[in-house]
Amino acid sequence: MSASYARILSSMTAVAAAPIEKEKTLARAVEYLDDAGRMRVETRRGPLTFTTRRSVGAYKMAKAWDDEPETLRWVDEHVKPGDVVWDIGAAIGVMAMYIALDPKVRVVAFEPKAASYALLVDHLSMNGMGERVAAYCMALSNERMLTSFRVDTRQPGGASNGLADTPDQFGRGRSALVQSAMAMSTDEFQTFFGAPAPDHLKLDVDGIEGVILRGAEKTLPKVKTVIVEVEGDNLAHVGDRIEAPLFAAGFTEDLSVRGAGSNRNRLYVRK
Repeated sequence: MSASYARILSSMTAVAAAPIEKEKTLARAVEYLDDAGRMRVETRRGPLTFTTRRSVGAYKMAKAWDDEPETLRWVDEHVKPGDVVWDIGAAIGVMAMYIALDPKVRVVAFEPKAASYALLVDHLSMNGMGERVAAYCMALSNERMLTSFRVDTRQPGGASNGLADTPDQFGRGRSALVQSAMAMSTDEFQTFFGAPAPDHLKLDVDGIEGVILRGAEKTLPKVKTVIVEVEGDNLAHVGDRIEAPLFAAGFTEDLSVRGAGSNRNRLYVRK
């Protein structure tokens, strides 16, 4: 090949590669910002580190410790070494990791929203909790099904997500996108996979808390405490959706939690 042809070919290659190099540079910049954008939060149980790369996630992290003090209190007072906690609706992992700061407590976390689950896994990795928290990108319900999952925003976190056509607790059913999801009951997940039985349940799933409780008929009698979000339509139907399955399983409400903190959660303890 002559020198002139070599120079021409080299120039053509550089021009063709320029957009690729630009994208690679941008990707490296994003990775750098990803690693640099971290927030260390001091808690009563020890420090936790979160990424701040997404606005919704950053807001949730900044507000979490003031937003639900009653949930933190539940963890501090009821969860003991050796216990297993199921975090149903784990979002980006704030509470799951707070619980797992005690290395003698095991956490099973469920989060069907893909963006939130991805950030949850990142958080577990950066806090060295991959062995303490078993996280699954799936939903719990009262039956086994392959279904759709409405997502309110592409960002991690958020609210107003829902299975199939089920509106949230405030009747909202709009979605930014729809993703596929797998769901099964609490009872079946435990028996089919041999998952560790929960000593405590945390439910925060934007409206189908009662559906999940109906799918936990065999599990509930062995559970010590259940903390559940009760808002909107669930508040209007709390008797049949929330209290009926819990009272039938031998629970009573700890009224000191109702109206405390966020005013969203209720705590049920075994009699």
